[in-house]
Amino acid sequence: MLTSLEVAELYLDHPVRLLLVEESRFLSHAISVWFRGMGISEEIALVHSYSTLKTSILENQPELIILPAQLDRLSGSAVVEEIRKLVPACRIVFLLGNPSDTVLREILSHRPAGLLGHDALPEQIATALQSVMEGNQGITPDLLARISVLCQSPANNRTGNSGLTRRQHEVLRYLAMGYTVKEVAKLMHLSVKSIDSHKYRIMKKLDMHDRVHLTRYAIREGLLEA
Repeated sequence: MLTSLEVAELYLDHPVRLLLVEESRFLSHAISVWFRGMGISEEIALVHSYSTLKTSILENQPELIILPAQLDRLSGSAVVEEIRKLVPACRIVFLLGNPSDTVLREILSHRPAGLLGHDALPEQIATALQSVMEGNQGITPDLLARISVLCQSPANNRTGNSGLTRRQHEVLRYLAMGYTVKEVAKLMHLSVKSIDSHKYRIMKKLDMHDRVHLTRYAIREGLLEA
């Protein structure tokens, strides 16, 4: 494992333009101070809401973006798609607490450059980020075991045991949050007709007929917090 000094030396010749996305201003400030102290980056832009994400990306042209699993009730998947339209070459890394298997599968399906766990040691996070900047995938040890188990299961394009596709899980999450079909269509950049079709198939597969049951299912699957 690299020491703090060794990590700083690695980054010294190749400073990274970094964008840190975190709703908590206290946490984002603390993390950015640590990044600077480790020599990971001096150019750190902070974003606290989805409404300012696009502007900050265009202004800063980051090489590395660190995301949470969810931002302003938007799934990480929706945010990733938006980022890749704006800066295709940017490396995307997720900073995760204890995501459900469903959420972790969804994040992995977008092939992020790295995954950092809240339970990882500082040096492990620094090492994972160094791996990302070298063009490899960087994952902290606390998430590796879970990912190994998930990758061995025959999930293909399905998430969990429900038979729903990843996209249907995303639609389900928004519907359970209380968004209308029209609002979900706008968030996902799809037609209202397409979302209506997904909604019908979701309810049919799950044998559910109202939002109350959909919300309970979403909470049970870890798509929503109780």
